[in-house]
Amino acid sequence: APKPMAAAVHETVGRVEQVAGDRITLSHEPVPAIQWPAMTMTFRLADPALARGLRPGQQVRFAFEQTPAGPV
Repeated sequence: APKPMAAAVHETVGRVEQVAGDRITLSHEPVPAIQWPAMTMTFRLADPALARGLRPGQQVRFAFEQTPAGPV
């Protein structure tokens, strides 16, 4: 049987705008692989502990997957 394709992981750099529960809002640089321009958007955290210690204004390098429910 064919194996399901693994979700592609994309990396970029951004600035933390807000952390709220299992969501983080980031202003990020373009992601050419998926034709995204620079923008501010909210990502769901796979684990809220990933954002522990992050504060608005901090620069971060982050990776995300595009899932049917949105970027994680």
